Amino acid sequence: MWEHRDANRLVTLDAVYSDDCIFCRTTLLRLPSASFAKEEKRLLVQLSMCSQCGWWSVYRVHQNDHARTAGVAEGYSGSIGCLMQLDLSDIALPLDEVRKYLCAKGDSIFDMHPRKLEEVVCSVFNLLGWKARATAYSGDRGVDVILYAPDGKTIGVQVKRYKKERRIEAEQIRSLAGALMQGGHIKGIFVATSNFRRGAKETAHD
Repeated sequence: MWEHRDANRLVTLDAVYSDDCIFCRTTLLRLPSASFAKEEKRLLVQLSMCSQCGWWSVYRVHQNDHARTAGVAEGYSGSIGCLMQLDLSDIALPLDEVRKYLCAKGDSIFDMHPRKLEEVVCSVFNLLGWKARATAYSGDRGVDVILYAPDGKTIGVQVKRYKKERRIEAEQIRSLAGALMQGGHIKGIFVATSNFRRGAKETAHD
């Protein structure tokens, strides 16, 4: 998922000097700079890494032994780890790459194929220690993921992808409750990208 490219073509010094990751805005981890001699010239090398999404940059200050490049000050050169653009409409993408990509570019979740989103949610539950499986894409009766408890009982999970301005309504909670009863699940979990209206929260507690 990560490409290695020449910084001179992709970023300016403002990017490599930044205290935050240019993709996910996490504070960068800066390793101690190293200074060494090369052909009687002193070089200063600086490496920065993002612990959240994996973006990294390395640049060096040198005595003008490289030609000046547009957008990059004379006397500097470097490379970066660049996040590739994933086609999230492709349901064949590996889940681990999709999860890492969403950590870096969360808004991309709205570009995902609905089935892929359900598979990502299922994989997260598996990583959390649950035995989980995604239901059939059609005819799921309102339950997108099923969690299996150690005693053999099941929990139904419904996944909704809404923008912030569209909240989950009480009627949707009631609909999930009906699907849980029909499927014989003991509990339900509603996973959503937006918030819940007050009535929805009250219905969930009833």
